[in-house]
Amino acid sequence: MNQRLVITILVFLLIAGFQATSTSAQEQAPADTLFAAPTDSVAQAMPKPRSGWLFILPIVAYTPETEFAFGATAGRYYRFSDDPEARPTTFTPMAMVTTKSQVILGLFSDAWWGEDRWHLTGNLGFSKFPTSFYGIGDDTVEDAEELYTPSTASFMIDVNRIVTGSFYAGVILDLASTSIKDLDEDGQLVDGQILGSDGGGLVGLGASVTWDTRDAVFYPTQGWLNRLAMTRFSDNVGSDYTYTFTDINLAHYQSLGGSRVLAGNLGGSFISGGDAPFYRLPRLGLRGYFEERYLERNVIRGQVEFRTGIKGIFGAAVFAGLGEMGSSLSGLRLDEARPAAGVGLRINLGGDDRSNLRFDYGVGDGDSGFYVNFGEAF
Repeated sequence: MNQRLVITILVFLLIAGFQATSTSAQEQAPADTLFAAPTDSVAQAMPKPRSGWLFILPIVAYTPETEFAFGATAGRYYRFSDDPEARPTTFTPMAMVTTKSQVILGLFSDAWWGEDRWHLTGNLGFSKFPTSFYGIGDDTVEDAEELYTPSTASFMIDVNRIVTGSFYAGVILDLASTSIKDLDEDGQLVDGQILGSDGGGLVGLGASVTWDTRDAVFYPTQGWLNRLAMTRFSDNVGSDYTYTFTDINLAHYQSLGGSRVLAGNLGGSFISGGDAPFYRLPRLGLRGYFEERYLERNVIRGQVEFRTGIKGIFGAAVFAGLGEMGSSLSGLRLDEARPAAGVGLRINLGGDDRSNLRFDYGVGDGDSGFYVNFGEAF
């Protein structure tokens, strides 16, 4: 396994009782419902909450760059409606500190309200965490690795309102401030030739459009989720860098019966109208590659994943993908696409809503990674 890989050890998983932590009165489910025999639907193994804690998860991690890290994450679940079919809202706080005094703090939200006419995604965070830089492009070499420490405070919000049918449109605000320290004396960043090596502030305003026909938010079994977002960062509004970031994501879900789903995803990220700092360049975005390993102005990627329940609250997934990067759109010819594949374990924490805690192991071209997260990859 690659030495840069974060080895995450789950010390324990405390799933707080939905009824005990709910902000509203709920009917207690009988014990035999909680531990019912498995059926084709994983969701039937647990009761359906209206609100409460989905999970509280302490974590211990280790990397050569950070040594031991200690932290916790959690998931808070709401429905801003008495309608049991209303889409659920989640708030996920996370905190981590390391034995080398590095810090990651974050609050992530996915909120639905007004009979699902309004949708908000956002995050507020601060991080001070060493990582690696290899250069820019899809042909950088492993030996070019150099360490640096970015400290970033960030805030992003994307608010959408339904326009008609399943079509949403909205606005984006993206703010960030980054400082760069602990540069390698023999690296590429220390001489300031790489854009962004001095850090800086970003102020971005944008718009997004979404076509969402999914039958569920956490574990869709059919439908589409297609999204186009464009954000303009400009010195006219106080940004230290001027460029346009465009992100396209197309996802389709096909039920194969019961909890079995075939999911496909095609996406891309593109920089135009200027130059982005290196730490904001698109990544390859495939499980199986160290996130900072490849940076480039343009990337396209495709993934396919088979998801299924196994027994009770447990499920599994098998996935594969391809990604291609290029300094220009004409360079995205898929002649040097990088492959990835892997397997995963799922633990359903959301009852009928099928909110999965996800454990994935992916293998790429000369790289690998282990991932622990809440919710599906796409």
